[in-house]
Amino acid sequence: MDQEDLEIEKEVNAMLIQKFWRLRKHKYAAQQVVPSLREKFHFYYSSISTNMKATTSTQRLFTFVKNKKVKYFAFNLCDNPMCQQWVKQQRLNQDPLPFIFINKVYIGSMDDLQLLIDFHLFDSILKQDYLKKCLACNTPREQLEDEKCSKCKTNYIFFDKKNQGVKICPKCRDRQNEDTIQCQKCQIDCIKVNEVFIHLREIQ
Repeated sequence: MDQEDLEIEKEVNAMLIQKFWRLRKHKYAAQQVVPSLREKFHFYYSSISTNMKATTSTQRLFTFVKNKKVKYFAFNLCDNPMCQQWVKQQRLNQDPLPFIFINKVYIGSMDDLQLLIDFHLFDSILKQDYLKKCLACNTPREQLEDEKCSKCKTNYIFFDKKNQGVKICPKCRDRQNEDTIQCQKCQIDCIKVNEVFIHLREIQ
């Protein structure tokens, strides 16, 4: 075997090794999907994120689920190419990590989850109480087909990130202008929420 044949063999072997590890990664990613569907609470995070806020938020999230004893499934985006692709397709990477889902509803990041916790809504949302009543005014839900409460006109799934439209500071809860990035008082990045959060205490 001459030198040229040896070089070709090396290239072929390298390609086979790359293919093997690529298939292994995809198999691992696919194997994660089934068990994740069993849990009502799952989220996406990165174990090697260089963003300090993302790292801190992820640590807070793991601490929360541990203390709360919530059953969950966590996707590490670092070793899951299928999840990376899905996150890009859903444009979730426009928000800060971690990306949190409750009952397959995207609620946003840790600041959004903290809002639900502070308003004592987390347990009700996890138990899907919104299928039975309005979580804003406790009026019984007449039909599952209805999207809004007949009494207070609140969207039953107002915590869905897709339904968010006003900016607030996650700390002081003051409403912010649409073009505001950080709350001047708290120096914290603003988040978009459904308008009901501003009036929730009044409604309740």
